[in-house]
Amino acid sequence: MAFEDYACPHCQTYSLEAFPELAIDYLQDGQIRYEFRDFPLPVADPESMQAASAARAVQASAGPQAYFEFAERLFVNQSELGPSLYEEAAQAVDVDPTAVTRAVSDQEYQPTTDRDKQFGEDRNVSGTPVVFVDGSRVEWGDAIAYDPVRAAIESALDS
Repeated sequence: MAFEDYACPHCQTYSLEAFPELAIDYLQDGQIRYEFRDFPLPVADPESMQAASAARAVQASAGPQAYFEFAERLFVNQSELGPSLYEEAAQAVDVDPTAVTRAVSDQEYQPTTDRDKQFGEDRNVSGTPVVFVDGSRVEWGDAIAYDPVRAAIESALDS
């Protein structure tokens, strides 16, 4: 389970460098279940909350594959978070951009995001990214990297 904020540069590193390896090694063959939890930080408000709402609108409309592709586009273009990027990214994953921007402006998915954030706070999450494997928090060490996540997954699979 990962707690992330679309406006967080460390989350960008995790999502663009560590997550793709995790997906290849463990998700493609179904070895693990992966949960993404929104954890918008007040530092980047309102962009964090809006990006989370846009991503959830894509997920509701087109499912998890489109959601992860959309999320990747948000992280790749993190400095451009906003309605134009949400529309462009929605079109790229074949989702109606008007529905996505409407979900953002109506704050349709704020209750979902609020629940995710509370779920994280209940687990002492206060910053991002935070990854839990089998209930245990992954410790990053000096940098956000794939190796600590892989080691935690391997340990959980071995037990």
